[in-house]
Amino acid sequence: SQIGLEPDSTVRLTISGAGEGTIYTNDYVTSNPTAEIQDTFYFDGTNISDITDVLVFNFLIDPNGDEFVGSTLTHDSLVGHLAVNITRIDLDLDDAVRYYTTGNTMGYTVALYDEYGNAAQSSGFQLNFPDTIVQPYSVATGSRHIDTVIPDYSINETQTKTITVTVLDVFGADYRYAGAGVLNNSVFNTYFALILTLTDPSGANILDGTTSTIFNSTFWGALDATSNYTLTVTDQWLRLPEKVNIFITLTNGGDVETSNLLITSTKNWVDFTALNFLSILQDTHAYPGLSLVASGGDYAPATSITRTINIYGPDNNIPTVTGEVVTPDPYDPGIHDPYFNIQFDIYVADVGTGIRSVEFFFEYLEPIGNTSVGGWQSFALWHVSGDQYRGILNATVAESKYYVLYYIKVTDFAGHGLDEFGAKQTVVPLYYDANFGWEGLLYSQSSPNEFQLGDFVEPFEEQVPTILPSGIPTNPYINITVFINDSVVWSGMENVTLHINSHNLVTLVNQTDYIVALMTNIPSTNEWFYQLTLQYNYEYEWYYIAYDTALPSSNPLLGPMQTVQAVDSDAPAISNVAVAGNVSYITPDTVLEFSASVTDILTSVSEVILYITYNEVDYNITMTRVGVSDVFEATFDLSDIELPNYGNFVLEYSIEAVDAVENSRSTTPVNLVVINDSPIDTPPGGITGGIGGIIGGVIGGIVAVVAILFLWFNRHSLQTYAKKQTFRRRLRDYLKEIIEDIKRGGLEGRYQEGLLKTWTVVEGIGREFFDLPRYKSQTPWEFSRLLAEKGKIEREIMYTLLSYFEKARYGYEEITENDFNSGLRALLKIVDKIEVGEMKIES
Repeated sequence: SQIGLEPDSTVRLTISGAGEGTIYTNDYVTSNPTAEIQDTFYFDGTNISDITDVLVFNFLIDPNGDEFVGSTLTHDSLVGHLAVNITRIDLDLDDAVRYYTTGNTMGYTVALYDEYGNAAQSSGFQLNFPDTIVQPYSVATGSRHIDTVIPDYSINETQTKTITVTVLDVFGADYRYAGAGVLNNSVFNTYFALILTLTDPSGANILDGTTSTIFNSTFWGALDATSNYTLTVTDQWLRLPEKVNIFITLTNGGDVETSNLLITSTKNWVDFTALNFLSILQDTHAYPGLSLVASGGDYAPATSITRTINIYGPDNNIPTVTGEVVTPDPYDPGIHDPYFNIQFDIYVADVGTGIRSVEFFFEYLEPIGNTSVGGWQSFALWHVSGDQYRGILNATVAESKYYVLYYIKVTDFAGHGLDEFGAKQTVVPLYYDANFGWEGLLYSQSSPNEFQLGDFVEPFEEQVPTILPSGIPTNPYINITVFINDSVVWSGMENVTLHINSHNLVTLVNQTDYIVALMTNIPSTNEWFYQLTLQYNYEYEWYYIAYDTALPSSNPLLGPMQTVQAVDSDAPAISNVAVAGNVSYITPDTVLEFSASVTDILTSVSEVILYITYNEVDYNITMTRVGVSDVFEATFDLSDIELPNYGNFVLEYSIEAVDAVENSRSTTPVNLVVINDSPIDTPPGGITGGIGGIIGGVIGGIVAVVAILFLWFNRHSLQTYAKKQTFRRRLRDYLKEIIEDIKRGGLEGRYQEGLLKTWTVVEGIGREFFDLPRYKSQTPWEFSRLLAEKGKIEREIMYTLLSYFEKARYGYEEITENDFNSGLRALLKIVDKIEVGEMKIES
């Protein structure tokens, strides 16, 4: 609304652009009651082609209208500005199929368009090239051609690269472009490195300094003008690097011959013959050292191949071997592996044509018999530099101890270049030798040499063994230490074995098979240790064998034979000899219990024997050890022996102890008197006086009464004694067979079964002689207590037997010989001490 414009005024609007002319004109428009006018017009790509134009808005009041009397316009025009979005960018490479790399110049065109498809004049964009950001560009006409040098993208090797174009917001004086981010990505082909491959007519690769000299020829006639050598190029992805130039150059002094090859989509190789590059040379003399170079031209990452071409003239000089170095030296006393790769460096010389080949011929020989293994073999040595050639003999584990017989053969490139008079051959085919000297024998062969592979030397003793005795009489042993190391050719130590043979000095029995034991190595030392346990009265012969780790078999070192003895000449000691019972008055039904303490310091007590002579009969009884103590016991039952008559009998006894090495000691014999009196003459209790002697000391009447009482007492005691003795004999006769059976079982090791039988005997005694059966409701302890009371047996003896029975019947521990012996002794004491009443005897 303009000042002075009245309601219902008539106004016409005209819009024009600087480069477009009149764009829009409307009819007259009448203003509203508030003196405002309203009109609508849309700009698009059909009526605006260049948003940079300045738009002018003109307003015209109808001069013919009476209603506008007094109306005025302060301004008759307005200036407008446009804004538009860029929605499309095109990027076109000048050469879309070419492969590019760092340093190449790439041409391309970038074009920007608005949302109506119009060229975005005076717009702008930013270019992101691979691995770098190119500065922003402005576009005056809507498109722009750019040449960019490819940056270094070697850190990111890919087959293709992406160019990213991003539209920029642009604010002009009369317009505005609005960008919409990345609108285009375009890719181009790349390569990072060229791979050049040169092959000979047979298709074999020719690499720089690593293969046979394909181009080497003795004379000009050897050059093949028809067979092609081929140079091929690819990139690292094995693609054709199109539009890349490669070059082949032959240089001889100042003469240069060059061939150019352009890689296309259909061909990436070039074929040539040797004569293609020899037109600048003459055929009157040799040309050693011609330089052939193939490269990738201007492309810096390209790999080049350099080869040497040698063309020789006549040569009848035989090559020579000037030096030979073998590493490691097989006879070097230093340390090296038991089998190894042997390196041969051979130095050779030739006059005229040069060295064609150096070959190593060898065969393996067995150490024993010197027979060949596998026949002659050979391999070619490679050229190191100058006159040095090198080869390696790869010895295996299985071959590590063979001898190697070898010689070197050196061949040059010459042939029959001279005739019989020493002049150059005139016949072209004879200018060279197709066999390169083999048929003409123009080679030299070294004299055969021989050496042995691997570790063939045994270990050595660095100092004599040390032997340290234990110093403990009860524990004899020796500590043996030997000092062994591998020697000369080092393979390392495997083990040291000790071989031991023992000889019994008492029985003279020899153990012929040696015992083999492994000695222990003290880590990080050359000391090997073993503790040899000794037995007394044995002599030991021993020696060691040290083995290294050489393959296929170890080298042994045999140590000297040595001997050591452990001698025990001391007999056991016997003390505390005792006989249990009333030894002052022994009757024929007495059970004698003998005991003694026997010890042996150095070895151990092997056997203790009780020797008894009674009634002109000798008895040998092996005494039994009590538990783990030094006490040995034995029982001798006199009631088992019938005496021929009444009277006194002498029982002589002695004890002999034997140790583990057969040393023995005996006690001095001791005599005991056994009195076998008749029941009338000898009452029990030691009553022995004559009745007449007693009566002689008293008055008649009193003496008569006393005599009558004494006779009654003596007769009653003798009857009781006789009844007891009769019972004991009946009991022993009853139990004799079963007790002998129990003893036999103990000798055969049936200890548990024997203890169970002892309890069966106890229950039988109660049932048969005391009318005291064991009821099922009674525990063994209850039965033991009743039987002890009725038979007047010491409860301790009865409970001792019961404890061993229960251990055998209910326990889980193993029943030992000591358990068996203790239970049997308790049974014998029960039988000997049991007493019964008079009525039971009479019944």
